[in-house]
Amino acid sequence: MFNSLKEKHPLLSRLSAWILLPLLAICLAMYLWLSSDLPTANSVVEVTGKHGTAVISRNEWGVPTISAKQDLSAFFALGLAHAQDRLWQMDYQRRLGKGRLAEILGVSALSSDKLMRTLDLKTAAESALNGLSDKTRAILKAYVDGVNQGISALKVMPIEFYYYDIDIEPWSESDSLLLIKLMAMNLGANYQDELSNSILVKHLGRVKAHELLGINIAPAHDVPATSAQEFAALSEFYQNIERQYHATWEGVGSNAWVVSGRHTQSSLPMLSGDPHLRLQLPTTFYLAKLQGELLDVTGATIPGVPAVIFGHNRHIAWSGVNLAADVQDIYLERQHQVNENLFEYNGAWVKANIKVEKIVVAQQFPAFLRAPYQPLEWQVRSTSNGPLLSDVFGSDRHFSLKWSVLDPVDTSLQSFLEVNYARDQQTFSLALEQHHAPALAFVYGDVADNIGLFTAGKIPIRHDANGQLPVPGWTAQYQWQGYVPFEEMPQQMNPESGIIVTANNQMHGPSYPHIISNNWQPDFRAQRIADLLLQHIQEKNKLSLGDMAAIQSDVYAIHAEKVVAFLLQSVAKTSAQDELVSVLEDWNMEMSARSAGAVIFRAWSRHFNSRVIGDELKVQFSYPNRMSVLDGLSASYQAEFIAAVINGEHRAWCDDVTTEAIESCEKMAQLSLIDAKDELELMLGGNPESWQWQDMHKVTLPHSTFSQHPFLAKFFNQEHATQGGLYTVNVAGGSYSKDEGYIKHMGATYRQLIDLGALSDTQFILDTGQSGHLFSPHYTDMVERFERGEYVSIDQSELGQTQDAGEK
Repeated sequence: MFNSLKEKHPLLSRLSAWILLPLLAICLAMYLWLSSDLPTANSVVEVTGKHGTAVISRNEWGVPTISAKQDLSAFFALGLAHAQDRLWQMDYQRRLGKGRLAEILGVSALSSDKLMRTLDLKTAAESALNGLSDKTRAILKAYVDGVNQGISALKVMPIEFYYYDIDIEPWSESDSLLLIKLMAMNLGANYQDELSNSILVKHLGRVKAHELLGINIAPAHDVPATSAQEFAALSEFYQNIERQYHATWEGVGSNAWVVSGRHTQSSLPMLSGDPHLRLQLPTTFYLAKLQGELLDVTGATIPGVPAVIFGHNRHIAWSGVNLAADVQDIYLERQHQVNENLFEYNGAWVKANIKVEKIVVAQQFPAFLRAPYQPLEWQVRSTSNGPLLSDVFGSDRHFSLKWSVLDPVDTSLQSFLEVNYARDQQTFSLALEQHHAPALAFVYGDVADNIGLFTAGKIPIRHDANGQLPVPGWTAQYQWQGYVPFEEMPQQMNPESGIIVTANNQMHGPSYPHIISNNWQPDFRAQRIADLLLQHIQEKNKLSLGDMAAIQSDVYAIHAEKVVAFLLQSVAKTSAQDELVSVLEDWNMEMSARSAGAVIFRAWSRHFNSRVIGDELKVQFSYPNRMSVLDGLSASYQAEFIAAVINGEHRAWCDDVTTEAIESCEKMAQLSLIDAKDELELMLGGNPESWQWQDMHKVTLPHSTFSQHPFLAKFFNQEHATQGGLYTVNVAGGSYSKDEGYIKHMGATYRQLIDLGALSDTQFILDTGQSGHLFSPHYTDMVERFERGEYVSIDQSELGQTQDAGEK
């Protein structure tokens, strides 16, 4: 049709040429310009710094192998490579940690900036520099020099800098420490649980709150009734920040396991790890291999930090999972009635520490038509307990945060670096003893066929509190009594079974004397991994890397076994439900891409969870500020609670308190299946046997700042179909909304498979790609391999070598 119009109207043809061709030429020129300075795959480049020369060899995936005669030169080159590939990510994270996002994002980022200025991670990072060893400082300095040389050598900056019209500031040593503290924040914020728990207790009462979440409430730990609404509003404030910046401060997870050499084909340990984090573009980790005089380490780094976080050297291999440690407490504060800067402690009035921060706020678009904002003066106050978070919200009731990350001494970077150099169990343990935050559980294997589990990080000893609710801050009764000694942290070496598995599940028994975490995950993932490993062992099958890869990709929903059995026993077959029941009867419990059973189970379990707990969590009009917290709890799948309900416990929860009739759990199961059927027919059509999990389950990878832009998001965000479930080994942590459906927001961002008997065969994969540049071929080039359960090799004995571990 358009061609016929051009034939009838030659002017239209000429106009299209005059407009479209120049526009295409401009786009092409911009693409060529922005991509002209990007690192090249399958390349070898020599770089020189103060400590000598290093060679950066990149394979076909853009992964660098860095070789140098001096270790400091290798770390220098790592800094340079990070700057080349992830500069915007590094700068964005630095801005986030320092509370400087409003400078580029405007008024919408003020909430985040106020919170970060109040927490003052920047000062904590600067203080931590003084406690580092000379060796660590030298490595950090060499790395920072590399970052800054990489910045100065860039002819073309990442496109984000041009869009926001900002210059890059030089990288500093404290910036690297700041990113480690930000990582600790992303891996857990128990204070939010304390806030939401306080609401739940006020709303449900002690007994029901304990039944639903296992909250252990002592009378002395109760929260004054007048504060419940304020805590709810503050919790909603932080949830808004999380939604805006695609971050989660809940206890995020991971899988890690190690198998003794007596069960492997190589006769030495095999180790697997896959950290689960919030999904984003670019991804959290960056692959690299570093070789120097003493250094020979390979694995996952974090852009901005000079260390391999998980990986192997010539002697040991390690991976880790989030310990979800309870290292934060909310303290209620008593303010003086006349002087607002005096707060009570042990009968005396103590003046708060006060400083004023200036927050620069970018003008709204279009900036040239609007008057500039004056810098906002933000008063930051802190008591002896910690920063006053209530000032961020503006609450009349004052409360502060105590957090191990804010300690002036923090040698976590030193710990990571010493791990990189560790040669055996003793040196590995000594390295972890220096670790401060984030608290992690590490699995370990070495070439002497030892395997182990170590937990590391500063965990507070509480005298008269359990960390589940806010406590009075005006008395010494609830103050921390130091930190758990490293030797008293949960550990194990060379168990008789020959396997060690950790997946954020509780790793100690009831008699353990310390509170490590109040956020242990259910045992489902850990149990499934252990079952698969033991099956190989019992059948006398020596494990290969291919076997380990298959476990990492496993999507069997072990928690669904009893739940589905309960549903099938509860539902009386009717013409309306026959088809759904028939599919579930034949379901193999796998949340695989093409599974119809996975579709029905996920939808039904969501509705059943909501029907069982939703009525109790409904908010009265007199408590509107509770709505965000209680709605969030109602929408969150409470797996262990639901398992208890179908096992016959807490049956009273199945009765809908909003009706006069008394409903049974079986009745709720039937109604929930009808709910699921109605929902799925609207989403997928009317033939249940043709439904596929991949058709309704998507993974979204949001860009750090462009994700909310109506136009740019189409280019910088990524979305694709995926598989897995909430508690499968190949985890798909996510949520449901009417607008988006079932979205995976959290999952494995990095996978590693290490055979200590064949280190050159070690396999790695990122969930997206090495580069943070949209126009780089490595922006998302690993996505399809990752979804297929495949891997890449960093070893470059043959440049560009790749291998699928599943084919081994």
